[in-house]
Amino acid sequence: MSCILCNPAEADAHFQRVEVWQNRLWRVTTSLVAPVAGFSYLETKRHLDYITDLDGEEAETLGPTLAWVTRMLRETTGAQMIYVNVFGERVAHLHFNLGPHKEGDALRGGSAMLAENAPPLPKHDLESIAARLRENLNR
Repeated sequence: MSCILCNPAEADAHFQRVEVWQNRLWRVTTSLVAPVAGFSYLETKRHLDYITDLDGEEAETLGPTLAWVTRMLRETTGAQMIYVNVFGERVAHLHFNLGPHKEGDALRGGSAMLAENAPPLPKHDLESIAARLRENLNR
């Protein structure tokens, strides 16, 4: 199976983006066709399918790297905040979508990520998941 993000030059050309930073583990690219200035991507250089596969040095450096990159992106663009999303449905190579957001721009957060009029799941189901997650996180 071929991964487009494992070939940075091909990925940058295909997605119309430009590399703005890299180190041994991570790279950052910025879109040249985005509806907001500075829409960027932080991705692992090593192929990892999803965030649940994160381990090793990438796991150790994710927090500091993400905090630093988003801080620099906010300062550079004058954004009020940076939306950080990770999906993996279109491209199964760990990458974070970084959306600089200013009031009135094209980005929508919060409930806009859900299907319109999606009802909440039954409270019992949500409480059950929360309890199981609490248990697993506190083992």
